[in-house]
Amino acid sequence: QGNLSAATKDFSAAIDADPNISDAWKRRGQTRSAMGFDADAIKDLSKAATLSPDHECFHQRGIVYHKMHDFRKAVSDFRKALDLQPNNHITWNYVGLCENSLGKTREAIIAYERAVKIQPTFKEAWA
Repeated sequence: QGNLSAATKDFSAAIDADPNISDAWKRRGQTRSAMGFDADAIKDLSKAATLSPDHECFHQRGIVYHKMHDFRKAVSDFRKALDLQPNNHITWNYVGLCENSLGKTREAIIAYERAVKIQPTFKEAWA
């Protein structure tokens, strides 16, 4: 926790110096999530996505929503991430996890198959 706390302070200082640095918001969001401050992480990752809507912003925010068991928001973010980087097997796997948690078995299977098609040795999609 000590290193995460120090990292959060460093990212906050970077944001204070220039609030338009998307990466600082993104990294602080990841750090806050690792510390269990998921609501704050969502705010930071949302700000990062506003500044620079890239795959990683949506993927990371999707992970936080998944962790919070908000699977609808998570799958929405993962699909936004896939719009930007359609061949990311890890993101496809998360789509499968979310769809399965929402009771959408067919959609989950399609997502897992897509992950394995992209990366055949990706064992998480086979589990």
